[in-house]
This record gives sequence, structure tokens and C-alpha cells, in this order.
Amino acid sequence: MYDVIENLGKSQIQHRKYNNRIYLMKNFLDDFTEIIHRMNDLAIKNSYTKIFAKVPSNLVQGFENEGFENEASIPNFYNGKDDVFFMSLYLDSNRKIIEKEVNEKMNTNLEIA
Repeated sequence: MYDVIENLGKSQIQHRKYNNRIYLMKNFLDDFTEIIHRMNDLAIKNSYTKIFAKVPSNLVQGFENEGFENEASIPNFYNGKDDVFFMSLYLDSNRKIIEKEVNEKMNTNLEIA
């Protein structure tokens, strides 16, 4: 079974139960007031535990106001001018916990790099 890629308004999302999350791939300013609520509704409908969003800098505060957390960023991502932020909203607090073995493997990989 493949991920579902669809539009919510003009914005594009990807989701699937296998990953247990919604990923906001392309975000349009026109959709900002509705996109978070639409993604929440879809997450509840499908019992997803995480919403992950790729967000330009001008929308970060709005996402934070809705409970999203910044997990990472890439400077000058958009045409070498604007940063991108990867924001997450955890709908199940257990989803935030990294298993000990996974955490150790990540730390080992970071040391090697």
C-alpha cells in the first residue's frame, strides 16, 4: 500500500497508517488558517499520532501557536533566501519517546560522522 498524496486546499499532504502521520509537504499561505484544523481532523479520523510540517519562516509562529514544535531547520532552503522549518505536533505523547536502542544507534552514527 502506498502513501496517499492529496491536496487540502492548495496545500499538499502525504499520509499513511504505516508511518502513522501526516506530512505537510507544500504549504500555501492562503490555506494557513484552515490547514492545521483540516490536518487535525484527518489525523483524528485515521488515528494518526503525529503531524509533521515543512514550514517557511513566516509561518513558524502560527504553527507554534497551534502547539507545533520546531524539530529542525535548513537555512536558505527556499531559493537561497528563506529558511525552512520542520515542525511537529504529537497527538500521542508516546510518539515523542525515542527507544533506547534507537537513541544509542543515532548517537553512535553522530560520533562516526
